[in-house]
Amino acid sequence: MDILPIKYPENMVFGLSNCGIVAMAICAGVSLDTATEWFRAVQRPNRNWQGSTRHVHYDRFLREYGKWFNRVDYDRTRIRTVGDFAEWFAKPGTIYAIRSAGHCMTVKDGYILDQSQIAKARDHWKRNARIKNHWEILG
Repeated sequence: MDILPIKYPENMVFGLSNCGIVAMAICAGVSLDTATEWFRAVQRPNRNWQGSTRHVHYDRFLREYGKWFNRVDYDRTRIRTVGDFAEWFAKPGTIYAIRSAGHCMTVKDGYILDQSQIAKARDHWKRNARIKNHWEILG
């Protein structure tokens, strides 16, 4: 069995549509509860909200928790899949938040993590998703 280079945040709750919160909690090094409360306050969701986020808040969240990052936005001429990025372009030891259409994941050392699965890039269910943005966590 492999030792995983990336772990779920403290207080992880499975079965919710909270992929962005999970990814941001990992990138900022905070518990899922802390990240959930931050997004709940900023987004002012309705009472049925289960954790969906908007990527426009990610920069502010990372700054508020003291993280330096490099955000890269992709357009139609620069198409890359999450799996290709994780296997070939991600720097060793670096954490990335990656956004595809309607989903956000975390990548580190060839593994992809979302709210339902941690797997090697070649085995993850979203490996063929096209990247819209990525946030490289610098420190």
